[in-house]
Amino acid sequence: MRHTAGHIALFLALLTGGCGDTALDPFQESDLAFSFFGFLDAGADTQFVRVDMVRQTLTTAPAPLDADVMLEELTTGTRIVLHDSLFRFQAEHETRYAHNFWTAQPLTPRATYRLQATGPDGRTSTARIALPDTFPTPRIRGSTIEAYGIDRLADVQVVYCVFDLVSRDVFKHTISYRDQAEAFADTFRVFVSRTRDEAAINRVVAGRPKAILAIKVVVAAAGPDWPDLAGIDEETLALPQVVTNVEGGVGFVGGIAGKTIPWPSSIPWPPVCP
Repeated sequence: MRHTAGHIALFLALLTGGCGDTALDPFQESDLAFSFFGFLDAGADTQFVRVDMVRQTLTTAPAPLDADVMLEELTTGTRIVLHDSLFRFQAEHETRYAHNFWTAQPLTPRATYRLQATGPDGRTSTARIALPDTFPTPRIRGSTIEAYGIDRLADVQVVYCVFDLVSRDVFKHTISYRDQAEAFADTFRVFVSRTRDEAAINRVVAGRPKAILAIKVVVAAAGPDWPDLAGIDEETLALPQVVTNVEGGVGFVGGIAGKTIPWPSSIPWPPVCP
């Protein structure tokens, strides 16, 4: 399944909670219906958006979400029903659950979509998402990533599949180079420091021996409504009212177009890596 990694820099890491908390607890009582988190990707073959009810506590049991969720392409009126999938994850020694609604229906670059969730009581939350155009496959020359045909850059990530030789665990480590990207007209260039990246991975495995199984690069163009996050600190960004495009609810759903390519000489992304 070709899908841009769900960690577009700090912004989406906070919004999706790293597939953990939605960072919206606790809520005060309100008329808000649903929380939306994630993004639509014009370059992906499958879309995932986290949808949940606005409530005081996080889901700790595999309860179904009684909601109808759909996408509507605003120019043509085409409607796409999203299907619920329940994800289980560990958070602070506790098993929690989240609803990731998905569709394999292709989306149209440069189109604008409305995401809508409706509960059994008729309460509705909506979000408007504008997608950017797709762009040519980026190139890697030596240690430099070159991406062309992008008006706005959401992120450039180098993603490592790492094998811990002591614990025998395989994990994914993502490093964002968004802040190091240099713009030249519609071209972005990024110099990748493998030495610095491996030092960061070493801190994760606490100096234990490791093996890097594979490396890939994710480049994502941002849609016209992508927020400007400059100067917003992590604590402020985590607040639900700071960055939102949801009416009748909370959260944010952005529009991107992503491309994923292997690092030169790297093996294909192994199925054992998340």
